[in-house]
Amino acid sequence: MKEIITVALVAYPLSQDFKDKLETIVEGPVSVCQLNELRQHGWIKMIQRLRAIRGQLIIPLEDPTSAALLPILQLLAACTKTKQRMVFTSDAKLERIKGLSTFTSICGFIKACVGNYFAYSRARLAVNRKPCLLYTSPSPRDRG
Repeated sequence: MKEIITVALVAYPLSQDFKDKLETIVEGPVSVCQLNELRQHGWIKMIQRLRAIRGQLIIPLEDPTSAALLPILQLLAACTKTKQRMVFTSDAKLERIKGLSTFTSICGFIKACVGNYFAYSRARLAVNRKPCLLYTSPSPRDRG
């Protein structure tokens, strides 16, 4: 029987205790793929490395604050050729990522990018209309 390779896609390094818990749940070794390592080689190499991942992919969320990065990690996980994508939560639960959840994350990411672009454009337009706003010094009563 062929052994299933398990890869953990993480934004930050995992603590050894949390990795041990994860390996106990999946009943085998877990290879850790860090976002920082992927980003070092540029976008094309990053996508190529993600496409090379096969087997089972797990996104470990060691603490509740790391859940904020889940949409980005799901977007990257969608680039892999894994058959199973799961989230491993801080309370040691393994939950399967459904296709709709990934689609929702991708839509949210696109919405945030477009929203940021328009906010930047509006701010740039406002500055171009009133460039003197950039060079005004605070009034004496604002100083304190």
